[in-house]
Amino acid sequence: MIRSGSETEQMGQQPPKSQKNKLYLQIMKKLNRLRAMSVPELCFRFARYFRDKRDKQRVLRGDVDSLALFIAKLNGQADSLEDKFRVIYTAFHNRRPFRWQKKPREQFVDLYRTHFVKNLNLCAKAAERYIKGEFTIFGLPVHFAESIDWHYDPLLKKAIPLVYWRDIDYYSEKIKEVKYIWELNRCQHFVTFAKLFYLTGSEKYARALFDQWTDWIKKNPYKMGINWASSLECAFRIISWTWSLFFVRESQQLNPGLYAHVLQSIHLHAQFIEGHLSKYSSANNHLIGEALGLIYAGSYFPELAKAETWRNLGFAIVFDELLSQVHSDGVCKEQTTFYQKYIYDFGILMLLAAHYACVSVPPEVRVRLEKMAEFYVALMDQNGYIPNIGDDDGGETLRLVEGEKNRYLSALSTAAVLFSNTNCRKVCTELSEATLWLLGESAIGTFSQLRAKKENRFFIHFKSGGYIVMNQDKPVPQKLIFDCGPLGLAPMAAHGHADALSFTLSVDGTPVLIDSGTYLYLGAGQDRDYFRSTAAHNTLTVDDRSQSESLGPFQWGQRAECTVEEIIDDGKILRVQASHNGFRRQKLTHHRTIEARDGMWYCLDLISGVGNHKIDMYFHCAPCETSRQNQSVSALFPAFTAELTFHQSDSACREDIHIFTAWHSKSFGQREQHQVIQRQVIANLPLKLVTSIKVNV
Repeated sequence: MIRSGSETEQMGQQPPKSQKNKLYLQIMKKLNRLRAMSVPELCFRFARYFRDKRDKQRVLRGDVDSLALFIAKLNGQADSLEDKFRVIYTAFHNRRPFRWQKKPREQFVDLYRTHFVKNLNLCAKAAERYIKGEFTIFGLPVHFAESIDWHYDPLLKKAIPLVYWRDIDYYSEKIKEVKYIWELNRCQHFVTFAKLFYLTGSEKYARALFDQWTDWIKKNPYKMGINWASSLECAFRIISWTWSLFFVRESQQLNPGLYAHVLQSIHLHAQFIEGHLSKYSSANNHLIGEALGLIYAGSYFPELAKAETWRNLGFAIVFDELLSQVHSDGVCKEQTTFYQKYIYDFGILMLLAAHYACVSVPPEVRVRLEKMAEFYVALMDQNGYIPNIGDDDGGETLRLVEGEKNRYLSALSTAAVLFSNTNCRKVCTELSEATLWLLGESAIGTFSQLRAKKENRFFIHFKSGGYIVMNQDKPVPQKLIFDCGPLGLAPMAAHGHADALSFTLSVDGTPVLIDSGTYLYLGAGQDRDYFRSTAAHNTLTVDDRSQSESLGPFQWGQRAECTVEEIIDDGKILRVQASHNGFRRQKLTHHRTIEARDGMWYCLDLISGVGNHKIDMYFHCAPCETSRQNQSVSALFPAFTAELTFHQSDSACREDIHIFTAWHSKSFGQREQHQVIQRQVIANLPLKLVTSIKVNV
């Protein structure tokens, strides 16, 4: 049965939950969160909560060191505070921590213009919008007619009150999606202003930068407001502010007094991070990013009184957590391609800081970062596409390029140069601008000299991460990614999706079968459950149940566990068999075999168990037209057709085929419709279902 037009079903719009069901979920959510905590963690969290509550009165009194007292505490000796800070300011001016600073400014600018003059024009256009108060936040235009309201929620169209940060519950309905507020407050457009000053010498950009910078500091007093509610967001600001300062160092707008104010705010940011690290069960990518913030404060601003403490603590955390949160095969344990980029970027920025600070990096950390890049190489098709597996929050660690088209190719460009990695080089047609800023002038020569070997790897198994990449080259290049990995990083698996035994398919550089993506976090309401549910992925549900139980935006109850059972690769046939136990409450097991043979794909699903059950298989097509003929459905793309044939089951059953529209999200905050092919079978178990996929050019 095919439904279209007014009869088309829409997925991704969940029916309202009953009050009883809501209460159950709230209770289970709290219990599940408590179960994830050890006794030491509970003690730690209670102690920190009451410490912050006691701190509230001090903060409300404005009990923060005066600028003079702050300067007095800085490292260094002098006869007077004025002399002391003059020495500190001069030292800042003489500091050249970044590799692009090794060459005289005029020469580097000429080099930049030779290779990236088009990017300079894009950067200038973006800066003009920022000067006018015009921003685009996750696809949503936001305009500030006068000064920027740094607490403005563009979804609710109102500002969040300036109250003590602990009194703000950004999980409540009073704030629809806090990321829309935080994104602007990462101050990543500051880097655009500062970079333009460096490249053009125009004081206009420096003036715009410092006008907004001083405004931010004034309107965001220490620990007051929504922008102090996340240590990770504080770290992002430190990173952006650091690059901005060194880009704009020679501006007439920057003076010792202004530098002192900015430096004090960096100090307060690092101080907040140190006291609010994401420890214990919250130790995911946030902890690595927070530690990077400490590394930046401690490495690039050695005059700060706690610089050495923050530097040592930051490096120790990143070294430990990067190895802990990334499998030995380079797969991020959060099981998300997007957050893997965050952790990779944190690691690269850490390496550069370590080089400047003369800190020895364990060899296994460098190897792990290189493995992360090679994982991206394996996932990427010939047009640079990587599917959005797991959560995607739409952000970036550091914005060195405006309007960057492909964040993954940029990362691989840097990996190719930094690690002399020919596998990364072979997928990059050109050097990324970001690579030039990160690695300096020598990156151009190194990139051009790397010679990539042309090799076809038809099968790659990331045993620890659980992903299996299968390639065929007939009738055109095809790439299938089979997800046999865990739900996510224990104990929370906060950014994982219920996608066990799902797969994506790309044909000749065009996505064909896709992951539905993320859309929004807190702002999606019940749709958050849909986008990370089993039905939003290319796998199957039993009796309308997901394989893993969602207990809130970032929590899970019962979880599916995958096992790879057999792999056959004899040169003629490539076959992978795996299973998961996500339906164990129903005493069922889902086994799936993917076979590549003669340019075709075969998907064999076995649902073992007993009793009569409803099985729904989903195939999410990239935007295209579809047509059906008997037991086959064709997805029609401009250069080819992908034909899915549903072979008759040997078991007695009732079977239907539906085609309907659903939502998918290519990037955070945005969604569009696509066609879903659903095979629905009601039968007694055990049940075998076979689907073949043929590409016709």
